[in-house]
Amino acid sequence: MTPISERRFAALVRRPLPSLHAYLYREMEWYAGDGERLLGTIVLDRVDNDHSWVVMCQDATGAYRATECDASLPTLEKARQALEEAMARALTRSIDELRAAQNRTPDGLTKEQTIRLVEVMAEYDALMRKENP
Repeated sequence: MTPISERRFAALVRRPLPSLHAYLYREMEWYAGDGERLLGTIVLDRVDNDHSWVVMCQDATGAYRATECDASLPTLEKARQALEEAMARALTRSIDELRAAQNRTPDGLTKEQTIRLVEVMAEYDALMRKENP
């Protein structure tokens, strides 16, 4: 697991800086594994004030998508350790196994439902900020 810059991570996952959801979370650290076959990031959840991590690999189209993740880790150090362990596990799996994991949703929501949920949370957050500056 090798640290990389936020700019490099953003270029690989093809998203502009800053993230559209920066008001919900803040990316803290970015990593690559096995060259850039795997990517990982650690985020701070601004709502719960805890940490999450995500391991990503490229799908069949070349876009990086999550293959494993976890949330609610109390410290950056615990999140970093868990991410390192997950990336090490991922390196033992074939690309087909990693891509199959990308199609599973642990919460049972579709991608569209998840996007809508995040949008609603963002709208609520914006409303709360107006009422409680």
